[in-house]
Amino acid sequence: MKEKEIDFIKKVILDLSKELSLKNLTVFEYINSGGIIKAFLRYRFDTISEHCEYVWIKSSKDFFSSIESGAEYVTKQGKCVFGYVPYLFKSPVSKEREKKFIFRIERFDGKKFTQRDLKKVKTSLEREMKDFYLIDFEEIKESYWRNLNIAASLGRIFAKSVREKEGFKFMMRGLESFFGFDRIRLYRIDEQKNILCGIYSIDRTTRINDISHDTIPMKSGLSTLTDILLGDEDIVCREYIIYLPLKIDYSKVGMLVVDNLLSRVIIKKSHIELLKSFSSLIALAIENIILFEKIQEMSMYDDLTQLPIRRYFNQRFQEEFYRASRFNQRLSLIWIDVDYFKEINDSFGHQVGDVVLKEISQCILRTIRKIDFPCRYGGDEIIILLPQSGKEHAIGLARRLSEEIKRIKIDVSNFGISKDITLTASMGIASYPDDTKNLDELLSRGDEALYWVKSHGKNGVMAYSDIPK
Repeated sequence: MKEKEIDFIKKVILDLSKELSLKNLTVFEYINSGGIIKAFLRYRFDTISEHCEYVWIKSSKDFFSSIESGAEYVTKQGKCVFGYVPYLFKSPVSKEREKKFIFRIERFDGKKFTQRDLKKVKTSLEREMKDFYLIDFEEIKESYWRNLNIAASLGRIFAKSVREKEGFKFMMRGLESFFGFDRIRLYRIDEQKNILCGIYSIDRTTRINDISHDTIPMKSGLSTLTDILLGDEDIVCREYIIYLPLKIDYSKVGMLVVDNLLSRVIIKKSHIELLKSFSSLIALAIENIILFEKIQEMSMYDDLTQLPIRRYFNQRFQEEFYRASRFNQRLSLIWIDVDYFKEINDSFGHQVGDVVLKEISQCILRTIRKIDFPCRYGGDEIIILLPQSGKEHAIGLARRLSEEIKRIKIDVSNFGISKDITLTASMGIASYPDDTKNLDELLSRGDEALYWVKSHGKNGVMAYSDIPK
């Protein structure tokens, strides 16, 4: 109930009590067809107060049919006598805006209400409520301007989301702040894998949850979501839930699911229409965010080696170091330098040098784990971050890499040399927390270990803690 509606009903209560000498009165709203009425105002001892009480009128068939048909009804329990008088507000705008109120007059002396008593209340009620439509018009007008403001604000949110580092989260918070649904879930279609992937969900607390684990093959019969996406409907509305396929032209890119399953509040038609009108903008925002993230990702990788660049490494290094220190985990790094790389470039040119870097990068990518993070740190130097790894694991990996690199053969026959050249690399290792508990020192100690190898014949592996003192 809106505040203006409640204020209007309060005035009606006071007028009725004065005109009909009523001492006790409770006002209910008919909230659903399941036979539940909910009290929101009570009049006692010349005072009106807000009140919450639920009555299941289906407990009596006669009671339910009377209220449904708009007829009065009387119940008695001991000396408590209740007379129920329904009033149906018929909105001149649409049937969906109709409201049914039930005014309950009450006695506690055991004396029953007569039909004449109830008819008097009904007649007075119809007279007092005749201007309720003005409140309805005022609400429609406010809703119209509110929806215009929402539309403008959502447009700005969708436009801005593409520029945000975490555009999806920004968009979800914007939708939740305006509509106030119990929950919103966002999905996108991965065309390469032919699956529907969860992105994020948000609830009334504005807590955002990652639902990327929620993946559904795009096949009929597996899920309501995929069945709707594979169908032709623009929107599917249930009482407490909406499924909104997101399309650009005729191409579906994802789905927005909103619900009030917890609060059991029926979703407003105005909200449904507003979401529907914005579905293409939401879809476009999703496409833009994905494209923006791809561009960002591409800018974080070296074109030649396909390894992350130094800027990306610095960001990831901080994250992994923080995780290791917080959860008391180990973290190691291997600093790799290609032996005689300058001489290869000088003798055979940068094209051969590029081939060398590509081959070594591919060798590294084939050998490391998924959680390991290699990067082209600069020139011919490559650093590999090894989360959850101590010195022993790092040494073992470095030695395997060293052997794999030795197996690489580079064709230089264009330079009149029949024999392929082979490669070697020098590698330095540092580990947290054994070698240091400082982020910058971990990097510099890996460099020191690498320098020791390069100054002692190259083509070797050395951990910082094993450097002879």
